[in-house]
Formats: sequence, structure tokens, C-alpha cells
Amino acid sequence: MMQFKRYKDPLCSLGVGISKSLCQWYEEHLEQKNQNNFFNTLQVKVINIDSDKLKGDEISFFENLFSESLIKHEDTFDKKFLEVFNSLLNHIPVFLVKEKTFHEYTKDSKELKEPVFEIFGYYTRLGTSFEIPAIFICYNKIVDHVNKKKLDLKHIFSMVLIHEFAHALMDCDINTDHQKSEYYQWMEESLANCITLFIAENSKNKDFFGDTKDFIKTQPDNYKVSIPLFEEKEAKEICDDCLNWWDEKDKNKKPDIKEQKAKLETLKAKLKEYEKNNP
Repeated sequence: MMQFKRYKDPLCSLGVGISKSLCQWYEEHLEQKNQNNFFNTLQVKVINIDSDKLKGDEISFFENLFSESLIKHEDTFDKKFLEVFNSLLNHIPVFLVKEKTFHEYTKDSKELKEPVFEIFGYYTRLGTSFEIPAIFICYNKIVDHVNKKKLDLKHIFSMVLIHEFAHALMDCDINTDHQKSEYYQWMEESLANCITLFIAENSKNKDFFGDTKDFIKTQPDNYKVSIPLFEEKEAKEICDDCLNWWDEKDKNKKPDIKEQKAKLETLKAKLKEYEKNNP
């Protein structure tokens, strides 16, 4: 889930611009780093503010998902995409908080009217100029939901975290009015879940991928449509979709309402067809 206030993209400090593909940026940045294994060293910055249910092994599982997938991958676009994503994990802090604290940071999002179980994570920007990207995770709520539904805590925690990092990947300076639209919610959340599914599949952990897919099937329609979208696309196509969406939601661009309506109807029709064929 994303906050309404959007500002510059989270990779700008690392040298990426909207006009560059992630693959191009990866190659340029890797050369600047003199191939010093910058991307292969993953250490997520997790700060436990006031969560009282932290078990400890969830973070290790999350980090291992990426290190193992990079080792198993050949030098393909998929691997480059993973390594670019890893750079976000090294630079954006994750704060674990109780529900009360979580709501203090997410109070601006109440008009989304999403189901309570949906609001497990929150990507935002902090600082007087909103220059510091950060992720807040309501860990206690995840634990309670996992226990109630008898799910795997490590898998659901990792899925939520990846989803929020996906929002960070697509962050840009946007007209906040756009985010209140149904079209925006379908595009943003479905693409964030497409990235989540891509990461889960490439982790080579079949149980994690299966649990991620099963969990998404229980989510609202604008999240759930990611499954048919993901199943029909390659990694490069997902990346291109993200870059196109990045460009489309730029605050300086006037939205094409007619085109947005057509895209929204296409997404809804795609989900309806998928559910019909997969009862």
C-alpha cells in the first residue's frame, strides 16, 4: 500500500532517471562500483520500534530469498532485475511497529477504505522535504492474521515486505489527486503484486511462491488481477509495464481519462475471465 503523498523516485540518489531502463542503470552503476559485489551483499535495514512479537528468523528468511535466487540465476535480464531490486533493500529502512503506531503513519490513507487485513505494510517518505523513503510494517497484525489463518509467517512477512519495496521501485513525483482514483489503485497495486510474484517465483522456493499466489487470491480485485497479468508476461514485459506506469503517473502529465477508463475495464475483464477459468 502507498501513501497519497508522492515525491521523487527512490532511485534518483543512485543515478536512475525515468528515461533510463532498469537494466541500463544496473550496468552503469555496476561499472561505477568497479564490480565490488555491491548488489550481492544484502543487508536489510530493519528497525523494531515497538513490535513485541518479533521472532527473528523472518528477516533471515527474507534475505536468503534474494541471495539464493541470485546464486542460482545465470546472467540474464531476470538476474539484473533482481540485483536492481536488491539495491533498494540496502537503502530503504524498514520499521516494525505496533498497530497503534502504524495507524499514526497511515492515517492519511483511511479514505482508501481497504479491508483491515490488507493494511500490513506502508511505503512512504519522511523528512521535511519528503526526501527519505521508508517502509512501515505492522508486524503484530501480520502475526495475528497468520495465526488466525494458519499461514506461514516467514512467507507472508516476506511477501508484504517485497510488495512495499515494489511500491518504492515505482515511486515518482505524482499529482496526489490521481491516487484517489480507482484506476490508480488498480494499476499501482496490481503492478506491485506482479513484481512480488516475480520475486517469489525467482526465489526458487516453490512453497513461498505458492503461498504468495494463494494469499493474493484472497486480496481485493485490484490486487488479485496481478495473477493473470503475471502469468502472461516475461520479466522484461513486467519491467516495461512498471516504467510505462512510472512515466504515466508523472505529476506534470495530464491524465487521459478516456484511456484510463478503457484500461480499467480491460483489467476488470481480465480478472473476470481468469476467475471464470479458475473457479
